Amino acid sequence: EDAVIIVGAGIAGLSAAASLHKVGVRAVVLEREGGPREEGSAITFWPNAFRVLDALGVAAPVRESHPLVRSFGLDECEGSPHDARIVRRNSLLAALRTAVPDGATHYGVTIADVHATETGAEVELATGERLRCKAVVGADGVKSRIAAKLGLKPATYAGEVYYRGVATFPEGVPEPPGTLRMIWSQRGVRVGISTISATECFWFTTLACPEQAKMETPEKRQARSLLQLAKARSQPDAIRHTPADNISRSRIVDRWLKNGTILGQGCITVAGDALHPMTPSLGQGGCIALEVGTPAPFCLASPNREGY
Repeated sequence: EDAVIIVGAGIAGLSAAASLHKVGVRAVVLEREGGPREEGSAITFWPNAFRVLDALGVAAPVRESHPLVRSFGLDECEGSPHDARIVRRNSLLAALRTAVPDGATHYGVTIADVHATETGAEVELATGERLRCKAVVGADGVKSRIAAKLGLKPATYAGEVYYRGVATFPEGVPEPPGTLRMIWSQRGVRVGISTISATECFWFTTLACPEQAKMETPEKRQARSLLQLAKARSQPDAIRHTPADNISRSRIVDRWLKNGTILGQGCITVAGDALHPMTPSLGQGGCIALEVGTPAPFCLASPNREGY
């Protein structure tokens, strides 16, 4: 009953747990998947995200394994070189897990419901077990059960799907390390290609698609991606060096919240994609998930709040 329960062991959930631990508040992370998340390809991390990783003490391994982005015109901006890197998602999550105490994350746990109580909150598991706690942070993704409980409207489909993957070039990537290339074609195609390391390259492309489009086989995803790069007159080698099974497809969604929208109920709130799903246009989804996960612990640790 003296802990904060965090639902979801993704970027927002782990950063919130690490931040709570840093200020002396016990956190318990409940994750639906059976083990640490290894899915996902790569994400763009800008200086605001690295400031959070620095505060959590886990920035060093992420910086060491991912080169600075230098050929996107960033060095022409005041204050260069900027701490911007293309980061493997699994490397980021592994770094965040090191900042969370051993035994604090429990896998294979499904949440059925949450309730506010006079002293905090109560989490009901799918097994029927009930866990009382001081507060709940829902970091359970775009289709968040906790966001729905709080009355937040479902995320809005943006009319596009997002194909992405990480290509491996054993002989060396075709672009110099630290390169980020974005292409916006006259046909409405968006393509991004960036180097992660001397042998790895992250790429993505988007496709306008009806909301109810059927799921595709890995081979179909690969063919679709090649077609999009051809339309943009871009280099298709990255896709050819990505196994079809490693190409992911996701619907692009976002949620615009009006000023004054209530984001909590008692001691229950949400963070990350559960709160602010966004399109990849600015490359800030992962960065903001980190930033949103860090202020709450300092509020919970305030000496003005009884019990902390």
